[in-house]
Amino acid sequence: MDDRFRTAVKFDRPADLHYAIVAAVFAVKRFVCRHLLPPRVTPYSYHARPASRGDVRPDGTRGFVTWTGSPYYVAPTLWNRWGPYAWMAWSLGVPLPGDEGMMPEGYLLKDTGPDQFRGKGWGQAEKTAGELMETRSAGRCPFA
Repeated sequence: MDDRFRTAVKFDRPADLHYAIVAAVFAVKRFVCRHLLPPRVTPYSYHARPASRGDVRPDGTRGFVTWTGSPYYVAPTLWNRWGPYAWMAWSLGVPLPGDEGMMPEGYLLKDTGPDQFRGKGWGQAEKTAGELMETRSAGRCPFA
């Protein structure tokens, strides 16, 4: 907190001992993290993969490789069905990938939404888009 803000909220300036204690705590933390903790086994980028890598399947459907909550759209691989996380989820009563209703076959982007509208309305949407492109695309926004 800088001096102007501290004065505005009417706080007293902390003692110099407090500054020294906080600096010492951060110095000890920095030393422990640099010299006493083991390095990461795998790089962080392995765990934070971009979503576009591996999520589109050859038939055009999309799915997920890993799961943490409900395994919707996750392919039921051997690891996803019988790995340690799957055993933990099974013991807690969480459904596993490939169970009924989890849709392991993936999803198409055009079919996202409520189940009663899945696979409906695409003919009309393509027809409307074609009409808009023909009539309103002469150098302008098609929706203006």
